[in-house]
Order: sequence, then C-alpha cells, then structure tokens
Amino acid sequence: MGTKVQLYVYDLSKGMARMLSMQLTGTQIDAIWHTAVVVNGREYYFGSGIEVSMPGQTHLGPPQEIVDMGETMLPEDVVEAFVESMKEIYTPDKYHLLENNCNSFSNEFCNFLVGKDIPSHITGLPAQFLSTPFGQSLRPFIDNMFRPNIQPTAPAPQAASAFQPSTTAQQAPASVSTATAAAILQPILCTASSLPELDAILARHRCVVVDFTSMTCPPCRAIAPEFERLLEEHQRYKPVGVRCVTLPRPMIVGVKVEVGTARDIATRYGITATPTFVYFLDGKQFAEFKGADRHELRSNMELLLYTAYPSHPHARVATPTLEAAGRSTVLFVQSSQVEAIFKKLKEFVSPDDWARHESQLFGLQRALGEHKGGRIGEREKLNLPPDWHIPIEHLLSTLPVDKLFPLLDIVRILILDDQVRSFFVDKDPNNTLMKLFYRFGSIGSEGTAVPRTVHLMLLRVACNLFSSPAGVAFVLDTQKELPAHNVAHRNITTAVLIETLLSDDIQVKQGASALCLNIALEERKLRTKLLESAGATGTASLPMEDEDEILHEEWCCEVLAAALQALIGTRDDDALIRLASSVAHIVRYGTPTLIELGSTLVDTAALDKLKAEKRGEAQTRALAAEREKAGKAAKLLGELSELLTVS
Repeated sequence: MGTKVQLYVYDLSKGMARMLSMQLTGTQIDAIWHTAVVVNGREYYFGSGIEVSMPGQTHLGPPQEIVDMGETMLPEDVVEAFVESMKEIYTPDKYHLLENNCNSFSNEFCNFLVGKDIPSHITGLPAQFLSTPFGQSLRPFIDNMFRPNIQPTAPAPQAASAFQPSTTAQQAPASVSTATAAAILQPILCTASSLPELDAILARHRCVVVDFTSMTCPPCRAIAPEFERLLEEHQRYKPVGVRCVTLPRPMIVGVKVEVGTARDIATRYGITATPTFVYFLDGKQFAEFKGADRHELRSNMELLLYTAYPSHPHARVATPTLEAAGRSTVLFVQSSQVEAIFKKLKEFVSPDDWARHESQLFGLQRALGEHKGGRIGEREKLNLPPDWHIPIEHLLSTLPVDKLFPLLDIVRILILDDQVRSFFVDKDPNNTLMKLFYRFGSIGSEGTAVPRTVHLMLLRVACNLFSSPAGVAFVLDTQKELPAHNVAHRNITTAVLIETLLSDDIQVKQGASALCLNIALEERKLRTKLLESAGATGTASLPMEDEDEILHEEWCCEVLAAALQALIGTRDDDALIRLASSVAHIVRYGTPTLIELGSTLVDTAALDKLKAEKRGEAQTRALAAEREKAGKAAKLLGELSELLTVS
C-alpha cells in the first residue's frame, strides 16, 4: 500500500485575477496559482526556500482545491532525502515569479513521487500571462525584481587581477572613471525578448551564451543555477600564458531567451527543443548543444573563452565539430542477452570446469540479469557471488582462442563495476587482463590468427577500462611490466591498438578507433593541465626539459602515425569520426614535434579527397541519420586539415 500524494492549490489573488484580468491583460486569467505538495502528513512548498508545515496550516489558510496526484511507494526517508537535495536548487535567491516558483517545485516534486506533472493550467500560467502585451511590458520589471545582477568589479589600479563578483558601483576604485566603471559593471546575465535586443548584446560582447529556455521545462529549471554559477566563475577565466586580462566588459555574457515569447529569436536560430544553448564569438554562432548536461555546458564555455583569448597556436583554429563530436570517452555499456551469452559459454567450457565453477558462474549470471542495462557504476553495483573472479581468471587463461568471445563479452560488462575493475587493476596477482592483451596483440601472437570476435571484444574491454582513472593508468602504465616478458603495459596496449587499427574488418577498426580516441582524450587532458601549469608560472608553452619523459613524444608519434594511416584508409563514418577526432586532439595540444610530424605524414590530397567524398554523401544518402553522420565526418576532416596546416 502506497502513501497518498495531494496537491494543495491556492489563489494568491483571492479572486481578484478572475475579476480584473480581462480588463488589464485582455485575457481571462482565473487565478494566480500557488501550489504545495502534501505527503506523509506534511505540506511542502517553495517560498523562502523549501518550507514545511502541517497541511492547510500555512499563512494562506485552507486551499481552494485539493488534487489527488496518486500514491507513492517511496519510503519516507527517501522522500526527505530528496527534499534535502532540492534545497540546494530552490533557494530564496533563486526564486523567480515566472521561471522558478512554487509551481516549478511542486511539479518537480510530484514527478519524483508519482511520475506525473501537476495540472497544465497551473504550470502554463506564466506563459499565458507573458503572451499578453501587458505581461510583455512587465517582463523586464519582474526580471529585475527576481534576478539580481551578478557583476564583476573593476581590476585594481596597478594589479593584474581577475574580476571578482560585486553588486554595487561604489566598489569600483576611485581611479576608475565613471564611464569605465559603468562598462565594467554591466550584468553578466540578462534577458532578450526580441531580435534587436539580442543583436545589441551580440554587438557589445565577444563571448555570449544564449540559453533558450521554457518556463514549463523541468530540465531548464534544473540547469539554470549551474548556468549562472558558470558565468560568474568564468569572469575569472585566465587564458594560458597571459599575465593580465583587463577588459572593459564582462569576459562572457549569458542571455536568457524564453522561446514562448521570443519567437522571432527562436525561429532565426531554428530552436526546436529546450534547453538549447547557443554560443557566439564576435557575433557569429560558434557552437550549440541541446539538453541539461552540466559538463557539456562547461566544456563549451571554456572552449569559447579559450578560442577568444588564445595562447596555444592552435587555439586560433575554431573546431566546434571536434568539441561536439569527440569529447566523450567511448564505453561499451550496452548489456548483452545474459542468458544467451552464458548458454554459449557453457557450450565452450568443459563439463569438468563448468561443474567446478558452476556456483560462481550462476551467481555472475544472476548478478548481470538483475542489472537492467545501461551504465554500471558508483550508484549501482553488481551483487557478485563470493570468489567470482576465480572462474573468470581460470577460463580467460585456458579457453581456446576461438571460444573466448562469450567470456570476453561478460568481462566487458563486469569491468564497468568498480569492485571488478579494482580487482583486475590493483589486486589480480596474475595480471590476467594484460596477459590476455599480450597474448592477442602483435607482440605476443607470433602469427597466430585471432578471430575477429576476440579482437572486437578485447577492444571493448580495453575501452571500458577507461571508465576510471585507475583503469586508464593500468592500460597506459609505463612502469608496470608483464612478468616473464618485460614489456610495459602501455607497449602491450599500443601493439593491440596498432594491429587492430590497420585491420580490414570494419567492426574491428571501429573498436580500434574507439580505443584510439580514448587514448587521445587522455593525452589532451595531460597536455591541457601542463598548459594551465605553464600559464600559472607566466610561460605559454609546454615544458621542454625532459620533454619525452613528461610528454612521451615518441609514443605519441607512434599512435599519431597509425591513426593517420588508418584514417586515410577508412570510409566507415563511425571509425572516421573517431580517428579524425583522435588525430585532432593529439595535434591540437601537441608540441612542435607532433605538429610537424602530423603535417609531414598527412597526405593532403588524400585528406581533401576523403573530405569531398563525405560532403557528397552528406547530400545524397537516403537516410537522414546517415546524411548527418557523413556531414559530421566532412566537417571534422576540414577542421583537422586546418589544424595540420596552421603555422
């Protein structure tokens, strides 16, 4: 039996809205709705933060209406934990009469409790009001009341400092002129309800991020506080190698556009979903993404600033397609048909081995069967049987090569679990996984034919190790060596990578391109950190002393050469996108040695021919998804060509 959930509905106008709305707005508005959610004998509502009272005992008196929302099966402690977590989002300073109000909270809370929205005539009231001329005229006044400006201070007269948050013009130093102080104290977040307003903002600022939002969109409300926080944080952005940044205006400005009222803006930029973030550099569209992904919001903002205020020579090259298509680690998380894959494994395992390990294998099958698919990680762990690793280690070492693929598919999923990955990376005395990579890589195979299914699954296992820093360190470790072979882990991984990159099998090459991209992204992280460190010390370049030890240039050259060779030789869009992204990441953040090597090795004519082919396919392919993928490949090849030829 569940717990009843009710929505208490109040009219803040006490009937005045029904009587006067037609006269004032030209539209009949029945009430100014306020709502609260009642569950477990308590009434929850958003006012001065999230507040709680006995049902019907608030200052508003009894509700005008009580709506039964259904029953929740969630325990009371889970409900309380959710309310506590929402207090970080629904804070007094985040209240906005139109965009983040009591009804926003009630709607999100009811979705959590019973999976249902509150009545649409309540959540749709702000849009209804703003659609009237009277509502549009009041919008700036309401915004100023409920969204205080976050503003930067002026820099100290003789110090090269970043901007700091401020709210009053009196904080500007006396030595700064009134005009300069006024410019510096421009808000970093504003609204635009028409094209002329937005065009004026784009003309005044180099870096602008426009948040196309909707008042009835829960993801929009969830991402809004993070958007404001990032805007404030990035006023203190310091380009690498630049000692002083003194600007008369904010470094980056955010603009809120309500798609329901600013239809001319939404139409110009083809907005079909909210939230959508569009980034502008010097008035021109720079990047775009849809959704409420905080990491994507941050990375695009940093790329915009990095391009506007560059220090590395490649930072002058805009690569929006690279940033949109090639920034995520490739993991193979899709669950297989668990019962079928274990059935196939049983066919390949000897009856004696199966009988010896049956309890552990059955426990593993049950654990994976309970997992409903998707990413296994910190929040969801597998219920593993005792000594689960014993049959895995034994069978990985003893099964014939042509019978390994079902076991590798099981390991591929298992390795996403923290405890499994931790065992193989840190605790396995036999180093089973690296022995396997050695056995089927070009170093240890000694000409043995490796089935495509084994190569494919091996690559997916390697990619899934990139799901944690410890897994990355294991795969790319230069200090750990495989016992009895004296070969470093990184060399073994590289041998597998290069052999499979040059495979004629499309699926194997796709897997190899995924591993190549994961490696390139790790290199990018390393070099970005070193560049940031160089900027902090007042220099603008990567360290040159003991360069190869720090940046392992020789190894990067080897990976780059193999990736370029594979790139020119493939026509598959998925592999092409990953390989082009890999090369671009390595070259974009590379030292002169890598840049020169890339420029020397690349066959410019072949690259241009491949780009032209993909542009043609982007126009002629029958399926829209295939046209889009071919177009993305063509754009990436164009950006890569520019990176390889920049001086």
